[in-house]
Amino acid sequence: MPPPPPTSVPFLQLTTCRLAASAPTSPQTSHTPLNSHTHVTMALGMHAQQQQHRLQARTANRRTAAAPLRPAQPANAAASRSRAQRGFAWDSWQKGGGNWYGRVQAAIPELAALQVSHVWLPPPSRSVSKEGYLPGQLYDLDSEYGTKEQLTQLCAALKAAGISPMADIVINHRANDPHFNGEGNPDTGDDFGAAPDLDHANPELRAALVDWLKHLKTEVGFTGWRFDYARGYAARFIAEYVDKTVGKDVLNVGEYWTEQWQGKAPGLVGWWPAKAVTFIENHDTGSTQQHWPFPSEYVGTGYAYLLTHPGIPTIFWDHVFEWGEPLRQEITALAQLRQRVGLHSESKLEILAAEPDMYVARVAEKVTVKLGPRCDMGDLLPKEDDGWKFVMSGKDWAVWEKTN
Repeated sequence: MPPPPPTSVPFLQLTTCRLAASAPTSPQTSHTPLNSHTHVTMALGMHAQQQQHRLQARTANRRTAAAPLRPAQPANAAASRSRAQRGFAWDSWQKGGGNWYGRVQAAIPELAALQVSHVWLPPPSRSVSKEGYLPGQLYDLDSEYGTKEQLTQLCAALKAAGISPMADIVINHRANDPHFNGEGNPDTGDDFGAAPDLDHANPELRAALVDWLKHLKTEVGFTGWRFDYARGYAARFIAEYVDKTVGKDVLNVGEYWTEQWQGKAPGLVGWWPAKAVTFIENHDTGSTQQHWPFPSEYVGTGYAYLLTHPGIPTIFWDHVFEWGEPLRQEITALAQLRQRVGLHSESKLEILAAEPDMYVARVAEKVTVKLGPRCDMGDLLPKEDDGWKFVMSGKDWAVWEKTN
């Protein structure tokens, strides 16, 4: 039997990054997390402009340099067909009565109805901030969300239902370190001002983090990682953590935001859809923080886009469990359509119209989606004689399915 995990993490004493100014990272050594091991989160939004219902996708992916990108590899089949559910909001730690994990476990039947393949759970370690993003001792898994035992039970229940539990991994920085003296290597990414950045260039620290991730996998039951603030350290370290723990053939996600506009679908989904994890809102953009809230009247329209388009869509907990039954039914029906027709992260996207009051796209030659207030689609209206069947609609959106 292996020895029990330590109750403290002394290996972090001398592994925080040096605070002295250093030369900026060159493009050749950029800390972009885009590689064959991780997927990248991006937000998609629909908003009004100039008093019109001008529909356009809004993205939030951190800018990445092209030089360090690894050659594109064939998309992993399991990851390409993934559909993730965000398993918490910013204030969820207050809503579970000390056992948010139990609330998620009770919702597994609803999650299964949504056809989700993964549930992204909150940071597991005890944290200075109750939300989990300023962790202290990583092995202390009794947090505001519940106990280690409750978390382990949830992971087991999710896997029994065919859903993979994904841990929110906060390893860019560490709070409550009385030994912090900033004598490590220069930072390999962006600085995080709220707490000391960890020195991922230190091989002893990396080995210790790998041990902790293995503990989360084998002793708790996680199957993959969502790396918080991935721009804070070099991509090569994320690749190492993935390779030495869960492997690159499972879904792993890195948080990395920027504004990207292309001539195709906007953002990362337009130029590397296999790596784009798309969402409408999360704990940062919406929830109780409301940093960049998605217009509430267009949330259904947003999901009509999200769940019919390429990329790996992520459904926000609050939209399913807090916003009422009509929206839940719309999201569920769209998720089931995506599953039924076999849409995936690299499904062929053909944009037929992108105008101020109407957007029309055909996906995988199996689904047609129309967004916007214009009712007259003209020749773009899918015809029954061509095998198209109207499936569903909502405020300013409609979807058709090819039946032959």
